[in-house]
Amino acid sequence: MSKLSGLSRHKKINRLRDGVKRGTDWLPWLFGGLVLGLSLIILMRPPTDPDLGWHLRNGADILRLGVPQGDLYSYTMFGYPWISHEWLTDVGLYLGNHYLGFWFLSALFAGLVVAAYLLSALISKARWEVIILMTLVAVMVALPIVGIRAQMITLLGLAITLYWLFSWYHQPHNHRIYWLIPLMLIWVNLHGGFVAGLLLAGVFLASTAGKTLWQRYSRHTLIGPVLTLRQLAELAIIIALM
Repeated sequence: MSKLSGLSRHKKINRLRDGVKRGTDWLPWLFGGLVLGLSLIILMRPPTDPDLGWHLRNGADILRLGVPQGDLYSYTMFGYPWISHEWLTDVGLYLGNHYLGFWFLSALFAGLVVAAYLLSALISKARWEVIILMTLVAVMVALPIVGIRAQMITLLGLAITLYWLFSWYHQPHNHRIYWLIPLMLIWVNLHGGFVAGLLLAGVFLASTAGKTLWQRYSRHTLIGPVLTLRQLAELAIIIALM
């Protein structure tokens, strides 16, 4: 009888504990929302990049005249061949500023930076609270260099590339890395930093290939997934298409 009473008491305690846990499941999400919101507020500052003015003018001229083939803005080098590799960003900057103002651009680029660091932290697969704090620390460290700048687009592009590569690395049956091809198609028209994305993918391919070859010809067992030659070939083809 005492055993049954003790078992019943134990079940009641477990149910009470489960109820408390379910009732507080929202707390990590509230914490994450507050910290990410704080990160956005920290990053939302008046535009200070001295290049912003000519980016806005270039965006307006592209809408009026098309993508320029030469220098339109200097006296001594007027008409000199020039590749406007950020033409799509300049158009977006001009339209955003024209219709919604500087504070919209500030909020937009702050969101790009927070998203970049959050994606990078998610690769670690740490606890949600740790990921959020890692994002906040990264934002604070990068504060002197962030702003309404096209480089922030490359920052996000690198984070997305790395996140998709590691996601596929741990689950090769998903085809998320195929999205790298349209990502690069957009990125190449937004900022010249797309080259860093290609280098990052190439380094990832080289490191995973080295791990596969080491596992194939060595007696030592390595930690983590090891890709097959077929999977390495798939990755190489995707990088080539990028």
